[in-house]
Amino acid sequence: MSLALGAVWSMRSVHERLEELATQDAVLSERANLLGAAVSEVELQLYALQVGRQRHLDDLIDAVEHMRR
Repeated sequence: MSLALGAVWSMRSVHERLEELATQDAVLSERANLLGAAVSEVELQLYALQVGRQRHLDDLIDAVEHMRR
């Protein structure tokens, strides 16, 4: 009986840790998506400058600052 209780307790601990890891994974995935979007915005702003479109650098600076955060 005590062996069974120990096993259940151990499994509960493992389950709680897996839930924590799943939460951390979701947070990291969201951060990675935000970073990817910020990098894409910077690339678009740099491309616009490269092809000679009149662009104000504030948009590029804002995109870089957003990426840094």
